[in-house]
Amino acid sequence: MKNWTKPWMNRLASGLSRRDGREILHYAEKQGKNRSFLKRIKSTVNVIFKWGILEGIIPEAKITPVEGLEIEVKAS
Repeated sequence: MKNWTKPWMNRLASGLSRRDGREILHYAEKQGKNRSFLKRIKSTVNVIFKWGILEGIIPEAKITPVEGLEIEVKAS
């Protein structure tokens, strides 16, 4: 996961937006990752963020950076 979220490491979790989520998914896609892998990234980010929100670790966040994003892989 750290490989795909590296640009987020020096940022506050509460400051991440859907745009940031879209960027990591597009980056993984450009690296040749398939739809299944992108869904795994999205799912893992959702689990981590939802846990952080529920535990009060990310109290300012209401949704995860990838919540509601569609996984679309362009045909090559």
